[in-house]
Amino acid sequence: MDPVIAALVTFLILNLMLVTAMLRRIDLNNESVIAWEREQALAEAAATALSPEVEPVTGN
Repeated sequence: MDPVIAALVTFLILNLMLVTAMLRRIDLNNESVIAWEREQALAEAAATALSPEVEPVTGN
């Protein structure tokens, strides 16, 4: 195998390991994430409540 390709593959594998380690350290149960999820759910509920009802098109 070409040394350049071997170095590139090693670099990519090390980057993947680093990203995996960083993502495992993220705590998604903290207060700011929960508050953001609530805000998004309320915004989505408000958007669907304000949108007009669309009648389904039939093939008649």
